Amino acid sequence: MSRPSTRRCLLGLLVVWLGLVATSERAQAAGLRVPFADYSIRIDGSVREHRGVWRKLESFSGSSGGTTAEILLVHDDVGLYVAARVQDDVLVAGRDHVELLLGIPGGTLHSLLLYPGQPGKTPARVKTRGGRVVSAARIVEAPTTGGYDLEAFIPWRVLPKSRTTRIGFRGAVFLHDVDRRGARPTILGMSKSRLYAALPPLSTEPELALGSGLLMEKGLTDPPQRNLLANVHGDGQRERVLVYGRHLVVLGPRYRKGRQYFFRDLGSDASAGELTRFELRDVTGDGRADILLERLFSAANGRLRLLEIFSYHHKSETPSRVFAQVTGWRGPSGAEARSQFVLRRRGRSTEMVVMAASRGSERPPEVDEAEALIVAGRGVASRRYRFDGVQFGRVGEKRRASHPPRAPRVPKAPAPANGIRGNGLRGIGSGGKRSRQATVLTHQGVKPTSKISAYALYKKRARVVGRPRFDRRGDLSGDRRAERVVVHGLDLVVFGPGFRGGRGFAAMTLPGFAAANDVRKMRLRAAPRGSKKIVEVRGLIRSALPDDLGPGEMEREVIMLFAVRGGHFERVFAAEIGRRVGRRWVRAEIRFSRDGIVLKPGRARGYDAQSYPWRQRTESADGFEPLLLPWGGMKQVSLRFDGRQFRRIE
Repeated sequence: MSRPSTRRCLLGLLVVWLGLVATSERAQAAGLRVPFADYSIRIDGSVREHRGVWRKLESFSGSSGGTTAEILLVHDDVGLYVAARVQDDVLVAGRDHVELLLGIPGGTLHSLLLYPGQPGKTPARVKTRGGRVVSAARIVEAPTTGGYDLEAFIPWRVLPKSRTTRIGFRGAVFLHDVDRRGARPTILGMSKSRLYAALPPLSTEPELALGSGLLMEKGLTDPPQRNLLANVHGDGQRERVLVYGRHLVVLGPRYRKGRQYFFRDLGSDASAGELTRFELRDVTGDGRADILLERLFSAANGRLRLLEIFSYHHKSETPSRVFAQVTGWRGPSGAEARSQFVLRRRGRSTEMVVMAASRGSERPPEVDEAEALIVAGRGVASRRYRFDGVQFGRVGEKRRASHPPRAPRVPKAPAPANGIRGNGLRGIGSGGKRSRQATVLTHQGVKPTSKISAYALYKKRARVVGRPRFDRRGDLSGDRRAERVVVHGLDLVVFGPGFRGGRGFAAMTLPGFAAANDVRKMRLRAAPRGSKKIVEVRGLIRSALPDDLGPGEMEREVIMLFAVRGGHFERVFAAEIGRRVGRRWVRAEIRFSRDGIVLKPGRARGYDAQSYPWRQRTESADGFEPLLLPWGGMKQVSLRFDGRQFRRIE
């Protein structure tokens, strides 16, 4: 019995060892490890003192002719150290060199060329691609049997943006070998492309700690859903602030001595679209960026939206939560409420104003250690909060009258021909610019003899004038009478003689768009297998580029479909069908049929598989079907209408 058991144990150990080797090889192929050098380094050409994993360079062009190279990079608080072991039977001084190509966050590429010298004749040099000698760098070569060793030190201060950025790099190392004058050089390296977006990551000590810690423990293999750079800790250097699924991560070159990282379980999964807002901005007024996020999570009585702000305002090692406010809620019956917030500077202090959401038929649940959702039915129009150096505290609020003023008396008259009866109009509307979702309003002061229409009531409530930007008519409620659908600014509004008895309207602020001109098209489309119409809206959602791609703006072309149910709008489909950065763009195809929708890859200009900086998503994010890329490997996505939503056909 002992021998088979021993064999099984040995076989199991072999499998584990092979798995570790495979994992190590994949990790090595993914990028370049640059650990912290906790030992003394002397730049003398000898590379035997260096500790770490040597990386063998691959042959990319020309005939290697037996030339090989291995490189190793480490860093400390002062700079980068490059060590190379080269096997080359002919050293051509001034032409053979090792190149360190760095991709610096923001899209900057910076090359450093390390030229070995000839002992007793020419010194070794570090130069930029333009030929300028980097005098602050140090470099020494040492002849070996069949080749040479090379050792160089590059101070952080000679690199672009190094005063604030020493993390989040991409990079690759190349060997350029010329055996004879006029011959095509042999290039060995670790990346076939020199484009910024195609370079592999160059991971320093805090990033390596994250990879061997949280990412390995939780089995997180996908790229982060959020990846921003900002000075949040206040040490002068920018930190990386990341979100992997449920986990918020902060790491930096000086944060926690550049050896560790911070992480926190958010309680919501960004990969499932539950992180609806994520920004780094100074909201406490201390000159350092704070972490502002809004997330969705399930509660006992529905689904809540929570705004949170985390800050390092005391330069502590962990961020503290300085504000938490429930800003939205969706009940089990479908009732919704959503408030808005605005940040304002008041001298050196910062104020936050939270507007009330309209009251639904159900009571939103409360959350421990968070301000409750402000609802209009309690007489509060808005509340002000001010940062007091520790947290945001309530400093005031605006009240609204609990009952609108009564309308002036008018003589009794017979009921109007449109059949309106009772003591007023009851509408469903957006409450002006305060709400981002369809919410309920009531109007109690209109007599049956009033000539005011549902459309006029909406315009009065929303404080808009003039004609709508888009105006369409069709049966959306299914009563065979046409409703009128209009777009005013960012509000989508429906009303009509058969809608809520002809006495009300439904309105919602179209999500994601920043300005009215970003809504490019609105029309009605026949719902699959039904007589009702649905509303199609197309437009552009604009956002700033991630820091690692440089300054600029990204335009996402989106399409959304809305149906009218229960007296309000419901989104039944959304997809990203295009993306543009400057003159470069990618666009997908969308086709409608009697049964559903088909999404297919389209065309691209200025981008290809190597230069496009985003990966192909396979699942929806934030409720939007992903943009299908020509090189993404997904041939099409088919969706079928199930009576309530367009759902994927597996």
